[in-house]
Amino acid sequence: MSDISIFSKFKPKFWDHHDVASGPYSGLFNFRRKWRMIVVLSLIVTLTPLLVMAFVEYRLTRATMKEQLAIRTANLVSSTWRTVSYFFRERKAALKFILEDNSPEQLMVPGRLEKILTNLQNGIGGFVDIGVVDSGGRLNRYAGPYRKMGDNLCDESCFKAAVTHGEFVSSLDSQEIAGPNRLVIAIKRENPEGQFFVLRTLLDTDFLSRLLTELDIGKADDAFLINKQGVLQTSSRRHGGVMDKINIPIPEFSIPARVIETTTPDGEPVILGYAYVPGTSFILMIIRQKAQLLDLWYKPRIELVGFLALSIGGVLLAVLAMATFLVHKIHEADQKRISALHQVEYANKLTAIERLAAGLAHEINNPLAVINQKTGLIRDLVHMQKIASDDERMMGLLDTILLSVQRCGKITQRLLNFARQIDVAIQPVNLGEILQGMVDFVAREAEEQGIDIRVAIPDDLPVIESDPSHLQQIFLNIINNSFMAMGNGGRLDIVLNSPNGADLLVCVEDNGCGIPPEDLKRVFEPFFTTKSQNGGTGLGLSITHGLVQKIGGRIQVESSPGKGTLFTMTLPVKAETYETDSGNNQIPKESG
Repeated sequence: MSDISIFSKFKPKFWDHHDVASGPYSGLFNFRRKWRMIVVLSLIVTLTPLLVMAFVEYRLTRATMKEQLAIRTANLVSSTWRTVSYFFRERKAALKFILEDNSPEQLMVPGRLEKILTNLQNGIGGFVDIGVVDSGGRLNRYAGPYRKMGDNLCDESCFKAAVTHGEFVSSLDSQEIAGPNRLVIAIKRENPEGQFFVLRTLLDTDFLSRLLTELDIGKADDAFLINKQGVLQTSSRRHGGVMDKINIPIPEFSIPARVIETTTPDGEPVILGYAYVPGTSFILMIIRQKAQLLDLWYKPRIELVGFLALSIGGVLLAVLAMATFLVHKIHEADQKRISALHQVEYANKLTAIERLAAGLAHEINNPLAVINQKTGLIRDLVHMQKIASDDERMMGLLDTILLSVQRCGKITQRLLNFARQIDVAIQPVNLGEILQGMVDFVAREAEEQGIDIRVAIPDDLPVIESDPSHLQQIFLNIINNSFMAMGNGGRLDIVLNSPNGADLLVCVEDNGCGIPPEDLKRVFEPFFTTKSQNGGTGLGLSITHGLVQKIGGRIQVESSPGKGTLFTMTLPVKAETYETDSGNNQIPKESG
């Protein structure tokens, strides 16, 4: 029972809808069947690709893992390679700037190299010493802790390479002088006299060691620099210390980064990413353990299955919500279609009534005009010829005929005014006269039903700007609705007042059967009626609501079953016409 009550609470309006007006084609408007069809087709369309993609993804996981590992390793090598290359380029650029900014004579000035070294250490960092070597390999000027002026460096590889190639970056030959964590940069420059000299500096590689040890890699992975002989230039986690030779074959030359799969001498599969550092004799190598990396991809498979289940559940909920929303919109559109058809039929009936009223008024007005003319002539003849001019009874009969003719003329005029369906035509209107005229129009019916109509219209009621024909139809619809609610006998109170001077308040209250609370919020819906057996169409109050909105007013209803109903209309004194959008909202009508 609880499940049924919950379903009833959330059951859409179209679930139990059956369009009896469709006759033999009612099956085409089975909204529950449409909902089921949309749900089934949507699930097939959405879940089939999802399941197929999950199966394909599972089959391609291993290949994708290898590709991703290679890409990520290559990206890591490339980013680290750029940093290492920048380290050397920056320091070579600093030396070249010194050569451009200082002449050979300036470099030989005592204290000049010491000042330059201090600036390099405080600015860029990583410089240990700096010296000027002449073309014969003699150290003419030096600043630093390891050399002294006059040393002969002609046999060192850095000097020979700088003379041959113009510049050189590599590790030192004499480890006992510089220590294991030292690199040398030498740059050659020509003198104006045709001679040359070499500017040489020693670098501390602690920065590179820290950079490689702080990479975002696993604990079993490794990153280091080697030279072309396979000698470590930075410390390694698993392949020895600085100046040790690694036990992995030197990879072939490659710029930029390259990733290969290989094995260690122990047979352990690894992923090797490497790149040659341009302008140096160094090779950057990053070695990652393949087995541990693959484990990181196997573990998310359980999460993938869970995500697939959640996705299916989400798709199911989304499809149910979408199908309900779409069918609900179709149901609303169908109801609006039926409403539009009925409104067209209603408009056609009003048009027919207008034509009938116009013809009837014309046919009645002609004999009335004759009667009025002949009666006036008889009255004039009686006075002129003094025939029975003293007969008060005859004169009274003649006056009664004239008054009856005038009354019939007013009735036909009211009938024409009511039947005339035109657009909003704003003009000064005395609301009290309009209301009193409609009360007079229904006075005969009220007398037959024994209904007492009480109208309270203050003398100082302001003249408003509105549409008289719309006001007539509004009052007539509300009064007729009250008549149907009261049946035979009852009281109808109509009160007009202006509480703030800017609006007029019209209260129409009856003591009829009232409206149940569950129906009160639907009284202005088209075709909603509780009096279908008594000839109610459900259009009167809906049309009234629309007309009130067109002339810029508001209408509210209050009711208590068994006690009566109160309609309250607020009408503006200064008119601003409105039109109603598809959502039944008021929008000010654009002028012009």
